[in-house]
Order: sequence, then structure tokens, then C-alpha cells
Amino acid sequence: MTDASGLLDVPLYQFQADLALAARKALRQHQSVLVCLPTGGGKSYITAWMIVSALRRGHRVYFCVHRKDLLTQMAGTFRKFGIPFGYIAAGRPLNAYMPVQICSIQTLYRRLDLVPSPDVLIVDEAHFSGSKVYSAIIDKYKASGAYVVGKTATPWRLDGSGLGRHFDAMVTGPTVRELMDEGYLSDYRYFAPSKPDLTGIPMRMGDLARKQTEERMDKPSITGDAVRHYQKNAAGKRAVAFCCSIKHSQRVAEAFNAAGVPTTHVDGDTPQKARMDVFRDFAAGRLQVLTSVGIFSEGLDLASLINQEVTIEAAILLRPTKSLSLFLQQVGRALRKKDAPAVILDHAANYLNFGWPDDDREWSLAPRLSKAKAEVTVAIKQCPDCFAVHRPAPVCPECGYRYVAVGREINEVDGELEEIDPKVARLHARKEQGLAFGLDDLIALGRKRGYKSPERWAAHVFTARARRNGKAANG
Repeated sequence: MTDASGLLDVPLYQFQADLALAARKALRQHQSVLVCLPTGGGKSYITAWMIVSALRRGHRVYFCVHRKDLLTQMAGTFRKFGIPFGYIAAGRPLNAYMPVQICSIQTLYRRLDLVPSPDVLIVDEAHFSGSKVYSAIIDKYKASGAYVVGKTATPWRLDGSGLGRHFDAMVTGPTVRELMDEGYLSDYRYFAPSKPDLTGIPMRMGDLARKQTEERMDKPSITGDAVRHYQKNAAGKRAVAFCCSIKHSQRVAEAFNAAGVPTTHVDGDTPQKARMDVFRDFAAGRLQVLTSVGIFSEGLDLASLINQEVTIEAAILLRPTKSLSLFLQQVGRALRKKDAPAVILDHAANYLNFGWPDDDREWSLAPRLSKAKAEVTVAIKQCPDCFAVHRPAPVCPECGYRYVAVGREINEVDGELEEIDPKVARLHARKEQGLAFGLDDLIALGRKRGYKSPERWAAHVFTARARRNGKAANG
């Protein structure tokens, strides 16, 4: 039996406590449950609460992460609440008697037959669970009788496969917009250039090929120079730039430094001590911009990692992607709670494929119909008078310009990022959608907006609307 005398209670906001209790209730009926909460919603604290609860019941817990930074980050969170832990990770001593193990997913995979099975397996960034390594671990421990809890902000895989193979049920917390409205996340200002030319770039493992994407994006001629627009729209703010490759990230850092903006590149090969020093300099304001590829996209909480307050105030998107998960993880880095709205500089025009960061999204454990329908292309209009970018409408919501005809093409604007007002566009879109009463009206609206599959979109909206009406009638 575990000695639980040193454990501390984990303070949770009400929405976090509700989600944790919903997960516990689901585990009474299912062996595996996926917990879904937006980036910045506090999944680490919910995890700590679950582990404290499990330890007080005498359970053994494995917590799995996919990057070495996250080992250190979660160790700091666990120490804060008196959670005793060891590591199953390369380069770290093994203490198999500890009731909690923070596990590198690759190391655990190699030692599956050498370490005892846990009572509870918690999988971080569980949208990766379709991979061979994750699947082998989850399958083995489920067969041994362990409960499995996955946590993610984006239960969405590029290949269209659902997460229902590993998780029997899913519980979801508030949406991004709900967390913003309640003050748990910051709102945002969104700037974007015209759509970069990605014609002919092949797909590799479900996303745009890195080498060819780098060749297109790593040019001074990219619409909207990243340095200039940072200085114009986010000067002095702590920003993270998401790049296509290590070389691309290094060159972006050089450009910022040449312009007098203190910037450093970090990647997975940066030594741990040097990386921590960089993060502390960033927190202290000695660095204004960090450039990277992959490091900040998933799960990283700098404040927990260095045990020091640090707020990312701006996100600079320089990597085009077909991954909704990657897009939401990147913009989510800048949406953590702060006094001023986040600034998002989308030089990759990723919002054209995925919409706004706070759009309502219906997550599911079921597989999507096909790869071709894995992402929804969002129709966009750009005003020729004021250059505002907004959802399709007969009239520009910014200046009142009336369009001659509804189209899907975007006019290029040389080198200028124009601010998008998502609130205005969102209100117009919701009003327009609210006036589409039946399924046929919704299909017509989807066609007007230029959606690739207006029938599928209309059926999704119609079903969600019926579900909400049913809850209201029963409530």
C-alpha cells in the first residue's frame, strides 16, 4: 500500500474538477477513457489530481510522454504536490519501486517485458496513440487489466483513423471560446498574408513534405516579412516562431537578430542545460523571440518546465500544414491567460484550411470518412477596398464594400499582413447560419461558402443542432 501522507490536494478550477470527475465516472463503465481539453486548459493539473487520487487508492501509475522536455516538465508538477515518482527513460536511473513512473514512450516500449504493469496508464498527447509504439503499450496494459486515460487537446489524426481503437469513451471540457469568455484563456488578434504558393508540394506521412515546404517558405519574398510584421504588430512581445525545418528556424532567428530583436533557435538536439537557460532568458525578457521546429507544438508548458512565470504573447506561423492538430497546438501556445489579447501572425495562411482558433469543433472517437475529407477548406473573402479578410458575405463587415459576386479566390496583397477581426466575422457567420433553418437551407449555405462537401457539413451542423435542442428539452 502506498504511503499517501505526503500527497497534497491539487487545486482545480470548477471546469477542471468537473472534467476530472466526468473521467472518473466514465472509468466506472469503461476501461479506457480519452480526456479532451483545449491547450492551456490545465491538463497537467488534472493529471496530477488523477494521480493523487489513484495513489490514495494504492494504485501504481505510469505517465507516458513523447519528448524529453516533458519528462522534466511533469516532474516539476509532481514535486509541487508531493507525488513520489521515478523514471523509465534513457539516461535516468530506474527506481522500479516508486508508485508513479514518468515514462519516455520509446524507452517504455523497449522495456515492456522488463517492468511491471501499472494499474493506471496515463497517455499524454493521446492523439499519437495510433502509432505502433503507443498501440503496443496500450494494448499490453489493457490486456493486463490496467485502466487507460488519454489526454489531448486535439483528438484528430492526419490519416483519418479514429482513436476509438484504444479508447472506449471520451469526455470533453469547455471549448476554446468558452474558456476565453470565462477568462481562462486570452482572446486574440489575427493577422494573415495572402495564401502562399504551395502548388505541387507532395504529401509525406499525411502532411506537406518538409523539404519542399521549407524551400517555398524560406524566402525573403514570402508575403509579409516575418520580422517586419513582428515589429509592426507585436513589438517587444514574447513570441514563438514555428518553422519548417532546423535550417529554416536558424535563418529566421538570424533575420530577427539582424533587425535588433533578441532571438534564439532551439531544437530537439539543443542540450538540456542550454535549453533551460534559453527558456529562462525568454521568461526574463532577455530574449523576445524563440524559433523552433516541433519543440513548442505539443504539450510544452514553459512555466512548469522552468518553475517560473513566462507568457507567450505571440505566435508566428511560418510552417504550412494540413494537420488541424498541429495548427491548434501552435496557436494555442499564445492563448494562455494574460492581460492582453494574443497576437497571431499567420504567414503560412493555415487559417484558410482550418478556420479560427476558437471555432466550435465536434470531436469524435470514430474514424473520418476519408483522407480527402480529413480537413475542411474554409472559404475566405478579401476586401479590395480595406483588405480585410473575413468569412464569405455579400458585404465586407469592416468597411461595407458590397461584392459583385461571391467567389473563392483571394487577391494577393504585396507584403502586408492585414488584421482579421474574428469577432465580426464570427457574429456574421453565426447569424447567417442561424437563418438556415432546415437541412436544405444549410446545404445551400455550405455551397455558397464554397465548402468542399456542403452536404457533409450541413448534416454535421443539423445533427449537432438537434442534439443541443434535445438536451435543452430534457434539461
